[in-house]
Amino acid sequence: MRTRKYKVSEQAARQLARHRLTIGDVALVLRFGRKRMLGNVEQFFLGSCCVQQGCEQRFKRLLGTTIVIEGEEITNIYHGRLRETGKTEDEEQEKC
Repeated sequence: MRTRKYKVSEQAARQLARHRLTIGDVALVLRFGRKRMLGNVEQFFLGSCCVQQGCEQRFKRLLGTTIVIEGEEITNIYHGRLRETGKTEDEEQEKC
């Protein structure tokens, strides 16, 4: 499977299906998420601080999504809700 720029690995495709995410959802996380470089790996994280006020409802189900990219391939997709990690909105805002 391919997005415009990245190839989606088989494992990432399974994770997309398991979390009920679409390629459009991945594109939103890549566009609005916070980017972090870890060596040759890129991570995009969509937290509440990345979303403009008034758009929270639109992105609610995507909050906490992390996409891992190695080279030109999406290798992992993590989807963790902030409530499950025990973090509050204020703690998440401080990280941004």
